[in-house]
Amino acid sequence: MHLKPRQHPVLRVRGRLGRLDAWPPLESKEIEQIGSTMMNPLQRQRFERDGGVDVQYTVAGVGRYRASICRARGSTSIALRVVPYEPPTIDDLHLPPVVAKLAMEPRGLILVTGPAGSGKTTTLAAMLNHMNHHRAAHIVTIEDPIEYLFE
Repeated sequence: MHLKPRQHPVLRVRGRLGRLDAWPPLESKEIEQIGSTMMNPLQRQRFERDGGVDVQYTVAGVGRYRASICRARGSTSIALRVVPYEPPTIDDLHLPPVVAKLAMEPRGLILVTGPAGSGKTTTLAAMLNHMNHHRAAHIVTIEDPIEYLFE
């Protein structure tokens, strides 16, 4: 979902953008208030300092989301992405078999690059999920905000 000042909210479904005409356009102040409810004090401080912040936001009984909250030209905008409760598998993403092989390497560095929204975090989550199910190891990740939770 994309929230921009003075525009109807927009949803991306299967790669296509669609305007939610049933919802009224929001003012920047309203969008900033929505964003404020998603941020903790440290994130709010970062938002004020840097003009943007990414947060993980959970609505109990509804879902988990990654919110990118940014300010440009004096207005606040929010982009929300759904984060599934369960991390995906390599098969779910139709990734080539070499990805599973890389995930099982005992040492090394794997770089996953691409533009925002291209699936970097989802790909890494699938690799971590594979590692978690196929080898006995302690896995430590550093991510801010945390999107996927592993058991």
